[in-house]
Amino acid sequence: MSGDDSKIVKFPQPEIAPEERARRLRVEMDRLEQRADLEGWQVKCLIASGGHLWMRNYFDRFPSVVRRRLAESAFNICPACMDIEAHAAARQRKETKPSVGTYFRVIEVIEQKLR
Repeated sequence: MSGDDSKIVKFPQPEIAPEERARRLRVEMDRLEQRADLEGWQVKCLIASGGHLWMRNYFDRFPSVVRRRLAESAFNICPACMDIEAHAAARQRKETKPSVGTYFRVIEVIEQKLR
């Protein structure tokens, strides 16, 4: 290595528009769901990861109002997928961690996609 390493310029990664991100997510979700086993279809997991097998205590990460909102949803939304999407949305909003409002908006968006 030479002293030139400090001269390396890192370009920022382009942001993906939310609409394009949602479209890509739907395409990937459809592809992955086709591989899920019957038990995996019971949980609406956006990445079809079989999270229902390993996330038994995942709800403990969320504020109680968010856990309640997930439980009241008409869909059995995967909490890990919702959490991943909420953190992505929080980054776009310059939040250090998702707010309750961000969690609620993400749940609404997921529910709209599933209708």
